[in-house]
Amino acid sequence: MDNTFVINPEKYIHIYPTFYLLAVYIGFIIVLYEIYRRRLPLMPLLVTMVWGLICAIIGSKLFTIAPAEFFQKIKSGSILSVHEKVYIGWLLGGMLGIKIFRKILGFRFDLFDLFAFALPVGFAFMRIGCLFGGCCFGKPADLIWSICYTHNSPCYDYQLHHGLIEPFAKSSLPVQPAQVYEIVAMILIVFLLFNLRGHLKKPGSLGYTYLILHSMFRFFIDFTKEGGTYIYGLKLIQWFLLFLIPIGTFFIIWREKRFGSNGAYKFVERPILLNFLIYLPALSFLIFLPEWLTPAEFRVMLIINLVACGFFVYRFIKYLNRYSRLFIRIPATIASITILETSNDTTITRDTLRNAFFIEVDGGYMKGAYQEICGGLVQYSGGGMGVGGYFRDAEHTIIGVNVKSYFFDFDGERFNPYLAGSGSFVFNHRYVGFVLGGGMVFDYNGDDAYDRVYPSVGARLGLRDKAFIEGEFLKHSPADLPTPVMKVGIGFGSGNLNNETHFRFGISFLDGFYIHPVIYFFNNRLRISPYLSGGAEPDVYQINLTIGYRHYFR
Repeated sequence: MDNTFVINPEKYIHIYPTFYLLAVYIGFIIVLYEIYRRRLPLMPLLVTMVWGLICAIIGSKLFTIAPAEFFQKIKSGSILSVHEKVYIGWLLGGMLGIKIFRKILGFRFDLFDLFAFALPVGFAFMRIGCLFGGCCFGKPADLIWSICYTHNSPCYDYQLHHGLIEPFAKSSLPVQPAQVYEIVAMILIVFLLFNLRGHLKKPGSLGYTYLILHSMFRFFIDFTKEGGTYIYGLKLIQWFLLFLIPIGTFFIIWREKRFGSNGAYKFVERPILLNFLIYLPALSFLIFLPEWLTPAEFRVMLIINLVACGFFVYRFIKYLNRYSRLFIRIPATIASITILETSNDTTITRDTLRNAFFIEVDGGYMKGAYQEICGGLVQYSGGGMGVGGYFRDAEHTIIGVNVKSYFFDFDGERFNPYLAGSGSFVFNHRYVGFVLGGGMVFDYNGDDAYDRVYPSVGARLGLRDKAFIEGEFLKHSPADLPTPVMKVGIGFGSGNLNNETHFRFGISFLDGFYIHPVIYFFNNRLRISPYLSGGAEPDVYQINLTIGYRHYFR
């Protein structure tokens, strides 16, 4: 039959790594939400997740190697240079790593529930990449929903190697859309887990239920997938799943009946220094052994390590900020007494700062590179200053406006900069916030062809002092330009409305990811705000640093 579903993987060459990264980003956000929802400590969980990811990547490679080849690669020292992956190996390796390091870091309960929804959602996105990338393809089948792959695809090459098609065939034989079956299976698993979550009491049971459900679907889907080693009519992986499913089901029933709802979430807090020392070897893995990772694996490892490093830096700065007050209390007390004795009209109390008008002056510098849609890589640098006026009421709602002016230097043309300016209106309530504004850039030499006007929109939903989600369009600091970026992410506050320090990270749809801590010192007067984005392409990145100062009026 004529098949209209023909996929050319060469046309979608970037689809697989894009969806691989998207799967990890979304899964990571779901896990972070579960951590927040269960009120679990974030730092040791981040370290556990980093090590779990390393073990998952290693496990996904080991399951692709036959025993004889395994020992041969150990002798040659190339065991982890394998770039093929098996999801079951990824899953089991990750589980083993998390089980080992969660005990080391003080968790006395199973953490697998945190990943119960993240894994099927991430796996569904990953299989979209497989569908368009041509891997994990199905067996030949003459069905109305079958698909074909063009030449230079894994499916075409496999069928050509096994004599199923002629050397000059335009496409492969129609095959089962096995990747679509797995996507549908993951959606069904999410639905089932959502309805089972209230019936499973023991920590970890929901995660193990996901593993059993996935194994059951995978057993039947493998009848439609090409490849694999057969033993007595079944693939080796199917025999493994036949062994795993009944044992896993019995294990879940036993642990639920044996433990019931006993054994709540117990955690023995470890010193932050121990967390950091356990984390350091994982960071060394990324720095010294990058050749063991595929480009997509390297980006994933880079992102999670940057988040973990960011939180370590954040905790360290909070520690210094807390103890730095010991060195300023004496002169601050003397200054306060002097002011009180001089004039009551100039006294600034803690209550005054809760309901106040203030101005904020900031300046910053940015450097980076972005890929033109119809051009090459563009290097840029820029810097500028801004000023804003704001009112903060007793409920900590901030309303105000700000304006900025700055310059950009493209491709090292230091004597031909572009000047720019922007303005915005800010509304920042505890539960919701938004920024509306715009910016304009124009050529210093007066060439109207380079003049551009951009809108700028940002929104936040959630407790700004605890946890929130955010979305931004054309909102980079210190400037709203030059990269037209849309960003979606999450943030965590300091837990104290009087301290506006917070940490934000997420997906940048042009750069790949972003990390943006905003740290305040001295009762929200001094602000230091670094920004980092990258990961989408090897040479695409942006680095910013902004420093601002507030002056409060009575």
